[in-house]
Amino acid sequence: DNTMAVTKVGTLPDATLKIEDVLLAQTGTTFTLREATEFTAVEDSEPRYVSTSLLGSFNVANAAMAIGLARAVGIEWSDIFSGISGAARVPGRMEPVELDRPYTVVVDFAHTPDGLTHVLSSAQELTPVGQVICVFGCGG
Repeated sequence: DNTMAVTKVGTLPDATLKIEDVLLAQTGTTFTLREATEFTAVEDSEPRYVSTSLLGSFNVANAAMAIGLARAVGIEWSDIFSGISGAARVPGRMEPVELDRPYTVVVDFAHTPDGLTHVLSSAQELTPVGQVICVFGCGG
């Protein structure tokens, strides 16, 4: 059989795996997924609650896409959630630095203009009040 199933992951109404109720925090991220099936519309499906230590909305998209890929190859929900919730932060990628200060420091190895844009957007999302201060370096 050469038919190919397509899984659309995202927040739009036509998503097969729909991201909802995103909560971004400095300690991690939670969101809900609903999966449309051949028999169930996405809005009627069981909500699946996802929790990860990864920070930023771009990591919500990354986690949801990983979940979509895992579902496409038949991995069970319980195994998927175990993997996602147990995923360690990647050193140097939206990595909080533990300090006894009234502010948060996050390190990221963004090395392209697009990468820096995503990191700064995520930092702003995680900053409830105040400002984001960016210190960056470049090679060359």
